[in-house]
Amino acid sequence: AIEEGDFEKATGLLDEAEAFAPQSPIPVTREGLRNIAFYRGVLDHYLGEGVASGYPTDSTMNFFRQALVHDISFEWDRSLVTDPDGDIEYVFQQLRDEVGSRNQSDSGVPLESLVRVFVDGAMVTADDFIIHGRHLVQVMCPDSRVLGEWVDFGSSPDFGCMCGEELCFGTPAAVSETVTKKERSSSFNVSAVILGSGAALLAGGAVTQVVGASPTYAKIEAARQDPHSINRAAADELTQQFNLQRSLSIGLYVGGALAVGAGGGLMVLETVMVHPTGNGLGLSGHF
Repeated sequence: AIEEGDFEKATGLLDEAEAFAPQSPIPVTREGLRNIAFYRGVLDHYLGEGVASGYPTDSTMNFFRQALVHDISFEWDRSLVTDPDGDIEYVFQQLRDEVGSRNQSDSGVPLESLVRVFVDGAMVTADDFIIHGRHLVQVMCPDSRVLGEWVDFGSSPDFGCMCGEELCFGTPAAVSETVTKKERSSSFNVSAVILGSGAALLAGGAVTQVVGASPTYAKIEAARQDPHSINRAAADELTQQFNLQRSLSIGLYVGGALAVGAGGGLMVLETVMVHPTGNGLGLSGHF
């Protein structure tokens, strides 16, 4: 619409996009959010005094600042803005440095939380910091609802409360926390038992190989070197014994490897969560 000169339609579409963003049932992408602000800046430039002077006005630069708050690495779109001398692009680069030097606040998300927090489409954790400015915050509640609101950082609300008072980060409910710990303890015990069983099977396979199959094989090799030292019945018995020990050892190795893989996989899955992204599904967690 901007390229076709239909600025009124473009303004209406941007208004709708900004109003709908907090209501989106999936996290809104960083690209989508930064484009809303950037296109608003382009419209402000074309419709205001900037297009006549060739230099962005204060209101235009505020929109560009907002685009950079969403995505500090966003590159200037030369295909959309006529700027033969590069003056506006140069100002945009200066604004990037200005926004990049702003204060930052920690996310406020605890190390362990049932609520996943997304800022401008990216999931944030306890170790992340948010650059000061207006951001779209969306939370994924334990029941998979995605709720959002526009938030001005530095000061920010308790995002856990968006899913309900019992999930507030600052005042976690004791009952909910106790249940969570029990669930984690139970699931951890299951994976630990499977992992331990797998290790025991691997150890059993090694013992069977060293104590049984290897010595038996050594006896077979000795008999081959001196065939007159053993009769046919004893040779058949020795071969049968070796085959049994070898099969038992291989079986223990295979069973142990599968159990170790399953137990390790369960431990990993306990810390991983599937969440929707702008292009499909993503995995998040720690290992």
